[in-house]
Amino acid sequence: MRAVPVALTLSLLASLPSLAAAAPDAKVDPKKDRSHRLQAGVGVTVGSGYRVQFKYSEAGSCGQNDEQTQKPRNSCSDRLPTWLDLKIFFGVSHAVELIVEQRFSLEKNFTTNTQFMLMPGIRIYAEGARKEFKFFVQLQGIFDYSNPGAFSGTRFDYGFHEANGFQWDFLKWMGAYFQISESFLFARSFTFQIEAGLGVEGRFP
Repeated sequence: MRAVPVALTLSLLASLPSLAAAAPDAKVDPKKDRSHRLQAGVGVTVGSGYRVQFKYSEAGSCGQNDEQTQKPRNSCSDRLPTWLDLKIFFGVSHAVELIVEQRFSLEKNFTTNTQFMLMPGIRIYAEGARKEFKFFVQLQGIFDYSNPGAFSGTRFDYGFHEANGFQWDFLKWMGAYFQISESFLFARSFTFQIEAGLGVEGRFP
């Protein structure tokens, strides 16, 4: 089961060259250029989603009990608590940004604890990176240092996050976006999350 996230990561990394090459460095009117090259910025994203977990033998619980036996279940599914992501980023080219996001859960999950995740990675814009409307792919590692609560075995959880989004840069220094994303965690248990979020970001200079 733990080999699944590794295989998915390798397939995503293999697609990076073609995505980065999809943003040609064509001449654009500077007044209409919405590229983020050499811009630093901050942003915030709010969202929620759905989560499915398959616990390992050493895990204490995945948060739900069997309705008949009342014993802890080996698999669980529930709504993902609403989260807020704070990010900082820097545009290293017209098509690529380096990003670091910190996720804070705005609701408690089944462990009665809130989630805290650090997610460094990159955002790649497809063709049209200098335009007002554009699409992006975001790839990040996950370091989850939430209190494990009902889990046993490991204090930290690890995984990766992939997002696909549509962005509207209505100003050179500000934009808004919508994204659909997936997260995989596999240290405490094998966890899959499907998520949707809305965000806004500011950039300078």
